[in-house]
Amino acid sequence: MLTLSCSKCHGTIARDIELDASSPVLITFKMAMKCPHCGTPNRVEISTAITRTIKINGRQLEVGTGEAHEEHSPVRTL
Repeated sequence: MLTLSCSKCHGTIARDIELDASSPVLITFKMAMKCPHCGTPNRVEISTAITRTIKINGRQLEVGTGEAHEEHSPVRTL
C-alpha cells in the first residue's frame, strides 16, 4: 500500500494505493490530481515491470554480452 504526498506542501493526496502485477508486462498507472491542501497539481505515475535476473554465487549474468569466462568458472553469460 502506498501513501502519496504533495510535491509542494507534502500533504497527503492519496492513501492506500495498491498496484499488483502477475504477468510479464509493463503496467503503468497514471493520474493527475490537485492537492486538497494547497491546490498544487501533481502528476503521479506508478509502474511495475517484471524482469528476469540470473545469479550464480551472487554474481548476476548479463545476457548476450559475450563475456569471456575462465575455464573452471561456474559463471558464464548466455
